[in-house]
Amino acid sequence: MTFPPEVLDILLKYYRSPEDLLGEDGILKQLTKALVERCLDAEMTTHMEERQAQESPSKPKNRLWVKKPFLPTALCATKRHSSNSGQANCESA
Repeated sequence: MTFPPEVLDILLKYYRSPEDLLGEDGILKQLTKALVERCLDAEMTTHMEERQAQESPSKPKNRLWVKKPFLPTALCATKRHSSNSGQANCESA
């Protein structure tokens, strides 16, 4: 990756000695710290997203997914004639 000259000029604007580049508070240490922090942040975000995806059950994405028990219409008609309890099940489905 190539940086635009303007970015490099900004980074080297306050350069006066090798200590400014390689010292305790030098540019190299600051860039390394920023890179490591961003990499760790990205790794943690990916890890948490994968973990959340594993913990939450996936639901079918089609519209035919039914939460209630399903009774076909013919079965409901038969149950209505045989008992009143079947009628309640058919109307609630």
